[in-house]
Amino acid sequence: MATGPRYRVPFRRRREGKTNYRLRRALVLSKQPRLTVR
Repeated sequence: MATGPRYRVPFRRRREGKTNYRLRRALVLSKQPRLTVR
C-alpha cells in the first residue's frame, strides 16, 4: 500500500499555465469586489 505523497501535483490551472497566480493573488488581496460580467 502506498503511504504519503511521493510527489506533489500542482493545481491543474498551474500545470496548464493558464492562470497567472501572482496577478490573481494581487487581485484577491486588493479587496476589490471580484465580479465577472456575463
